[in-house]
Amino acid sequence: MLEPAAQGVCVITGPHTHNFAAITRTLLAEDALIQLPKIPLDAAAAALARVINELLSDETRRKAIGKRAQGVCNQNRGATRETVEMIVNLLQPASTAAPTLPLPAVELAAK
Repeated sequence: MLEPAAQGVCVITGPHTHNFAAITRTLLAEDALIQLPKIPLDAAAAALARVINELLSDETRRKAIGKRAQGVCNQNRGATRETVEMIVNLLQPASTAAPTLPLPAVELAAK
């Protein structure tokens, strides 16, 4: 759902979004996504068709949802880069640490 949202396209999803629950919650909180309710499978096609027809007949709403979705994506750009930078900083030794001293080589012999 992120790819079309990042392009400003109005996104419609079904109820099963557990694989990307955080993204779904964020988009829904900004009214930047249409999520169909959990309904019987035989009613799903009609519900989807109804929502699509509503959006096709209401260009203002459709574009507004897409614009909000794009805004959500823009606000969250760079998260991967920032996460990697934090991890790298955690893995690097602290600059205030005492310099390490080389240990002399120890030769071990089996008896």
